[in-house]
Amino acid sequence: MTRRFPTKHEAAAQGFLDKSGLRAERLKPGPATPYLRYWQGQGFVTAYDRAQCLPMRPWRAATPGQLQAMGEGRARAEQARIDQALARQQEDYEERERDWRDLQDEVAACAAGWLAQGPLFLDTETTGLESLDQVIEVAVLDAGGAVLLETLVRPTVPVHPGAAAVHGISDEQLAGAPPWPDTLPRLQALLAGRLVVAHHAEFDRRLLAQTSQAHGLPVLIGVAEWGCTLELLTALSDGRWPSLGRALDIAGARRGGGHRAAPDADACRRVVVALAARHQPAAIAYEAALTQADVGGAPAPGPGAAQLHDAAVGAAAAAGAHIACGAPGFTG
Repeated sequence: MTRRFPTKHEAAAQGFLDKSGLRAERLKPGPATPYLRYWQGQGFVTAYDRAQCLPMRPWRAATPGQLQAMGEGRARAEQARIDQALARQQEDYEERERDWRDLQDEVAACAAGWLAQGPLFLDTETTGLESLDQVIEVAVLDAGGAVLLETLVRPTVPVHPGAAAVHGISDEQLAGAPPWPDTLPRLQALLAGRLVVAHHAEFDRRLLAQTSQAHGLPVLIGVAEWGCTLELLTALSDGRWPSLGRALDIAGARRGGGHRAAPDADACRRVVVALAARHQPAAIAYEAALTQADVGGAPAPGPGAAQLHDAAVGAAAAAGAHIACGAPGFTG
């Protein structure tokens, strides 16, 4: 088979050099310099007839003016590169800020939607965290901060020392408390058909079901929908589950109260109210009014708080605050 093109060595033997070879001899091809092509690697290389190439201008050092111009050109190019990098960083920052604000708006809209439905806020304290542990304290507050239910519950299993170190409830304190079969009907009457919000609602729901199972009672309480401030605020907490204290900080709500069911339920309520305040003027007035009723972070009992809540919820609903929420919800 006859080759159509020479190799590099065959071209050199005929006096043809590529531009690298010519540059090494300070030569350059002219407009009419004969050339040929040879195959190398994965492409063709052009080689020129050395005998008919032109000599390059002798090398000479750059003048001070040329050096200054080259320096200024390099400086401008470097500054342009820096400016482009800064512009890209600024665009990225502004995009992240827009995404962050959009996320905050979505969270605030969800909280406002919850608030407009007149939710109840629930928290439990338990003997522990495992599959056989039970509820030993439960509290339910309305959105105005009124305590609708707060009671200790006598379990059928002992309190784990680790749990007791957190909430401070001992087996001795629970000896005279009502059992779960006496508490469950009161809880069902309050929660049936309602939106119930908790911090880590899945945990509270599981422990309520476990406690009912331990007594051979129905697992479902009749809640229409559960809302969870832990799930709601995870995206605003760098993708990590926020503690209740962290949730208060994210929402800009007041801290206060100990680690017991009623104070924790009230802290969850304050998180939702503070978040909703970012979404609509009615909720801002609502938060200001509730601040007068809440003293030192404690729940604000009494009919005044409930009336205040009803009025605020009416204003929120009139403002169109009943917005679909993207946070996980479940019934039971």
